[in-house]
Amino acid sequence: MTTQMNQMMIKIKKMNRPLMFMNNNLIVEQLKTAVWEKYKEIRACDFQGWYEGLSPIEKTAWEVKFDEIQENERN
Repeated sequence: MTTQMNQMMIKIKKMNRPLMFMNNNLIVEQLKTAVWEKYKEIRACDFQGWYEGLSPIEKTAWEVKFDEIQENERN
């Protein structure tokens, strides 16, 4: 590759970084919302089975959303 092509590739990579992180944040927020909406539909007696059926990322998303809700209720 030429020096000019290398510089162009570096610029493209730098431009895509913020977008990449923004997309990840959007995906995380969507996942938290989706898991929370499912959670609101389950009965208390079904929670353990529902929670055990979540993937590790879904469990984390639920825990973060739960903590956010608890923090909002405290304030």
